[in-house]
Amino acid sequence: MGSSSYITNLDAQIVQHVEYVPFGEVFIEERNQSRNTPYLFNGKELVEETGLYYYGARYYNPRESVWLSTDPLSGYNPIMETEHYIDGQHNRGVFNSKNHNTYGYCYQNPVVLIDTNGKQTYFIHGTISDSSRWTEGEGPRTVRAIMRLTNSKYYNTGFNWFSPLLNYQNYKLQAAISLKDYVLKHRVEGQEITLVGHSHGGNVAIQASKMIFEAKGEKVNLITIATPAYNKLSKWSKILNIIKII
Repeated sequence: MGSSSYITNLDAQIVQHVEYVPFGEVFIEERNQSRNTPYLFNGKELVEETGLYYYGARYYNPRESVWLSTDPLSGYNPIMETEHYIDGQHNRGVFNSKNHNTYGYCYQNPVVLIDTNGKQTYFIHGTISDSSRWTEGEGPRTVRAIMRLTNSKYYNTGFNWFSPLLNYQNYKLQAAISLKDYVLKHRVEGQEITLVGHSHGGNVAIQASKMIFEAKGEKVNLITIATPAYNKLSKWSKILNIIKII
């Protein structure tokens, strides 16, 4: 779930230990020094003054297991938002009864689902494919599992790119530029960005992350699925907030 459990110092000594109840409230916290990390459940910042987690788009109350505001996609605001439940987007939108609970967290199933930023995730398909592979009910089981893991009611599958079978680097570079422009156009300022890339779409996502960081100074959350290159992603830690290799 990306939650902080054991925190160590530079000498690899444990200085903080945290355990949680399923919805994120701190159950046990032990520490041997005054300074402690504020990044706890799901790796999100716990604001000490309010006891709320900051996810980028919304604040989350782990004691009540609800968001403090409604899902941004539940209203209809064509100026600030490009996607809305009323249009049937994001896991069938209003046609899915679970989306009617706009204050609920992860369909009330925090043991299986996570919410990376309180809003949405962008999926990037692999070579000789298209975004339809990421729509509900299609694609391999691994794809559907990732959609559930990232809380699929927030996924964005509108980005498409093209590359021949030989995966020429210039095609991926142009795709990364297009992906960077697409994400910055469709996101609301201040929201965290999460990219999930399949196959060489993961390589496109990595390059786009670098461009987004250079353009906005913001780190990107990244999940790759069967990405064949960039196997040593530690060198990208300065521009990537979270790295999950599946």
